[in-house]
Amino acid sequence: MARLATIPVLAFCLAAIVASCAVPITAPVEASDTAPLPKLADDAEPLLEIERVVRYEHRLVNSSDQPATLELFIALPQDNERQKILSVTPDPAFTEELTDEYGNRIVHYIDRDVPSGDVVAHGWIAEVVVANFVHHASADDAAPLPDATADLFLRDGENYQITSPVVTGLAEELSAQSASDEETVRAIFEHLVANLTYKRDDVWDPAPAVLERKTGSCSEYNYAFVALCRAAGIPARYTGGVVLRSGKETKYDAAVNEDAVFHRWSEVHLPGSGWLPVDCSRASGEMKRFGNPENYYGRLPAGLLQCVRGDGLGDTPLGWDYLSNQKVPFEAKDWSAKVAYWIEGVEPGTIEERVADVRKRLEGAQNFDLFNSLAASTINREILFFLRNFIRTDALISLVHALAAAHHPEAVYWSILAAQRGVNLPHEFDYHALCTRDTVRRIDKYSMRENGTRDFFTFEYWWRKARPLMCWDSEKGGFVISADSINIY
Repeated sequence: MARLATIPVLAFCLAAIVASCAVPITAPVEASDTAPLPKLADDAEPLLEIERVVRYEHRLVNSSDQPATLELFIALPQDNERQKILSVTPDPAFTEELTDEYGNRIVHYIDRDVPSGDVVAHGWIAEVVVANFVHHASADDAAPLPDATADLFLRDGENYQITSPVVTGLAEELSAQSASDEETVRAIFEHLVANLTYKRDDVWDPAPAVLERKTGSCSEYNYAFVALCRAAGIPARYTGGVVLRSGKETKYDAAVNEDAVFHRWSEVHLPGSGWLPVDCSRASGEMKRFGNPENYYGRLPAGLLQCVRGDGLGDTPLGWDYLSNQKVPFEAKDWSAKVAYWIEGVEPGTIEERVADVRKRLEGAQNFDLFNSLAASTINREILFFLRNFIRTDALISLVHALAAAHHPEAVYWSILAAQRGVNLPHEFDYHALCTRDTVRRIDKYSMRENGTRDFFTFEYWWRKARPLMCWDSEKGGFVISADSINIY
């Protein structure tokens, strides 16, 4: 497999690499407002690379009471200074491919006349190599940004509000104590690390609110950091993508890991240094790397697959998201289900051929034998899910049968979806028969309305966090959820 031979790297000792399990570690720093952060050596060490097959999926439900047209805009990962995309295959149903003003590559899907309560799903599958990184200025970095580009990353917007007294006041205070833009950026970084606490509540509040309450998610840390930099006249942007790290292994298949949280970090442009990565939320979070927030100033661990650079301003259909966005003709909470899966143990350089093979097989007879053979292989099963739009309605009973035989929790999901689409399932393939009584109770809690109808909108959002915790219990003879509670945020 191709290597990223020219990427500069972060110096880790052998014990540190072992502690990280050769994959990235992510997240309040107990630091005074004045104490300097400890420095790291810039000595180069062998590159720490992560090779993965990654599948991203955005599922969207028509939560209106009538047929509707649903649109999805999904960003595709691209090569950069610390990652190599060996191949990326979008779900072939896209209408067009777009490039926004930030250079993000985006595929556009349009699904028309989607029945009320039904779900559409699109995404991509890719082979990637990502590496750890420490920034070193190159000759190209020394050049100042063109005025038009600088203006792009100095703009104000609803999530920055750089003219707010809260933002301008703090930016002026921190820059007044600094002799250069670089010192101002470090002051902003250190202030946010020392004064904000990481907290996720599934709401993206603007920078002034985050600075006043002193808590925020990774997105909100970014809004605060970018707003303060721009208020100080320093170009900044956010970037984000999928987290390919340990600790996300599923209960149903040791070779499959899931990420339904993702991550956003920042980049700031400094004269003579170019674009510098800064990750305030992880530097102050409970998983800060080896106890040193400096690992997130000009440095990134391996395992962050970048999908987007820019922000939610201007001409981008992604809005303020950094993976995918939706457009629907009805008001709804953004409770669409976005999940990334990364798969271990796949022979390098084979994904495009495997996708073509599974697609060709789906064009033939779709029966239990076909689905059973695909379900027997982790990667073929994941490709089957990637190509879910090729699965015919009349084959859903066979699909549920095969997944149940493989003891895969998607049998439960497809059983519920098949019933939603009017398929008359045999009793043994109904989710009531596939799951234990407690699991059925928990599914119904997040999917049944008081009038007895299915709320697939809420179910999808819950399922994205429940699925990796679900497994087959042979003693109980059904699927169980291996956690007493699930944080849906």
